[in-house]
Amino acid sequence: MKRLLLPAVISALMIAEVHAESFTISDIRVNGLQRVSAGSVFGALPLNVGEPADDQRLVEATRALFRTGFFQDIQLGREGNVLVISVVERPSISAIEIEGNKAIKTEDLLAGLQQSGLAEGEIFQRATLEAYVTSCSASTSRRGVTRPASKPTSSTSLEIA
Repeated sequence: MKRLLLPAVISALMIAEVHAESFTISDIRVNGLQRVSAGSVFGALPLNVGEPADDQRLVEATRALFRTGFFQDIQLGREGNVLVISVVERPSISAIEIEGNKAIKTEDLLAGLQQSGLAEGEIFQRATLEAYVTSCSASTSRRGVTRPASKPTSSTSLEIA
């Protein structure tokens, strides 16, 4: 058992050594942007050209970019001393259609969606939609309506580009 453990520990240390190699960033390239501006990425990025980058700083950079809410996937890589950031943007809402609602006025639903950050042109976040539906259901329940007034179904149209 001890003989098997020692080579495993040595291998793990060697792997950590390879991944922990830092470099000085000579340039930053961002791939995959469609609607989000490069300025938004660079504004959120805690790294700059001329600064050292190591595993810890790259993890922090990835977290900072995810916190913007613009991306569903982020990959950081390196080509020489160039930091390469590849992103997949979250989809945006191209149109909102509300049909069949009776308990809450359509204008009120649209206003509530907009206040929640769900409006045409905005980045779609399913959790935000689900939270809004839950709040509508609670609101209608308090008013004596027994079924949810708003529920995403196959007939609900939320077009996402």
